[in-house]
Amino acid sequence: MSDATTHEAVSVSDLGQHVGKTVHLRGWLKNMRSSKKLHFLELRDGSGTVQCVVFQGDVSPEVFTMAGGLTQESSLQILGEVREHPKQKGVYEIGVKD
Repeated sequence: MSDATTHEAVSVSDLGQHVGKTVHLRGWLKNMRSSKKLHFLELRDGSGTVQCVVFQGDVSPEVFTMAGGLTQESSLQILGEVREHPKQKGVYEIGVKD
């Protein structure tokens, strides 16, 4: 969803080593849920799955609209910050950036 050439490409299984860092992920959309200001994208790669949170205030209007129109098994490149899930210790999510 962005030009991620200056950021490290990582696998979902390695996210725990990159908490607080901006990373580049590649994978396929497994599932998606949306509300008015948020899209929750479940991205899978060959090593696992991760929730990617697209908050309307963190991305451009074009990226937010594009995220809302994705379909299952869409191929994605995502740039975002790795953070620990607020309710589940040892589980990570991605805060998507433009």
